Amino acid sequence: LPASCEELDVRHALPLAVAFARVPASVRVLGTVVLMAEVFYHSRVVGMTLRHFCANFPELRGVRELRMCLGPGHYEEPSWPPDGGQRFVDALLTKCPSLNSLVVEACVESR
Repeated sequence: LPASCEELDVRHALPLAVAFARVPASVRVLGTVVLMAEVFYHSRVVGMTLRHFCANFPELRGVRELRMCLGPGHYEEPSWPPDGGQRFVDALLTKCPSLNSLVVEACVESR
């Protein structure tokens, strides 16, 4: 991406959190990150677990708006842990310290 890029709308992120490490610092709007859900997108399952997000999603200092799709569970982590909400908020504030807008879509895929 060019260094002048300000918005990156990937719709559904592949479960490769490290790919976001290459997002230029100029990007202010990022989405859609799929968390705790399995979304079928072009014959692929996309999404990541809360554990994976907390451990591997990079710090993106420039992101001010983040669009996320949050689900009830993931096949590797079938439900949110009891402290999942707090872990999510703590990770979000660490990963995106400049965040001032979070757009959340609740998503549930039928199985």
